[in-house]
Amino acid sequence: MDCITPVYEEAKKRIKIMPQHTLRASSLGDPCDRRHVYSLTRALEQLPHDVGLQRIFEEGELQEKAVIRELQAAGIQVHEQQRALEWKEYGITGHIDCVIYPEEIDCDIKSMSAHIFDSIFFRGPGVYEWSEVEEGFQKKHWLRKYRGQITIYMLMTGRGKGMLLCKNKGTGALAQVNVPLDYAYGEELLQRAERVNAHVKAGTIPDRIPWDPEVCPSCSFYHICLPDHVGKDPLMFLEDAQVVAMLDELSELEEDGKRYVKVKEQANDWAKARPEKRICIGNWLVEKKPYGKGVRVEIQCITEAPPAREPGQEG
Repeated sequence: MDCITPVYEEAKKRIKIMPQHTLRASSLGDPCDRRHVYSLTRALEQLPHDVGLQRIFEEGELQEKAVIRELQAAGIQVHEQQRALEWKEYGITGHIDCVIYPEEIDCDIKSMSAHIFDSIFFRGPGVYEWSEVEEGFQKKHWLRKYRGQITIYMLMTGRGKGMLLCKNKGTGALAQVNVPLDYAYGEELLQRAERVNAHVKAGTIPDRIPWDPEVCPSCSFYHICLPDHVGKDPLMFLEDAQVVAMLDELSELEEDGKRYVKVKEQANDWAKARPEKRICIGNWLVEKKPYGKGVRVEIQCITEAPPAREPGQEG
């Protein structure tokens, strides 16, 4: 008997793509203005997440409820669970997980894998200040949004006190992060909301963020933002000042000149000697494509998608 397949098939049915009419507090920490604009204007065109991610979302909801039960059992006053928040001026909505009384602390609950938990909370379970763990919350793109979410909640409620309660899904360990209200950071988030709303109103699209191999290919709007890259071989990100200088020079030369022919030949030889089919180096995308019985080298400028910060990484 197979008990697993029916469970996963049922989970697939719960994957929904819905229109989005406001910016979400939970995602405003994402630095990609273009993704926010697409979320408001082309939400129904985004690619649905897979069943694995759906189960992660649902597990997070279960863990949130479990943490609240533990808090209440320990005599901690938990109020305003899933209270809806709206900031009409900026077109932002959200649902705060709970508020801890009597101190009236806005609280958001996050569950995470044992690996992520241990990499952030170096002392194990306990209470941490944001300054102690800020670096740990920069390690993954989804972790970077947590501070933005609780900051927006603090601004919307006007309380000025925030807390992240984090749970290790593997061991059940808990860690509390006291997050102070950083008004400068909050202003950055509100300025992002203003920019996004202005683009939506004007019917324009903001520039792309610098290419991030961890973020861009997994974005649900990747096929809209960079359609020419979908289904292609992986990009290899390299750094080589001499090669970049060669490609820069090539772009400045007249195609019928002797120097152009020489530099183009050098660039072709370099590309053909590499094992990768697609290389991002400097502001250049170098691609090798079949041509008859040989290979044709194509070079194009991609200033909107510069190389990743870590050379030698595939994206």
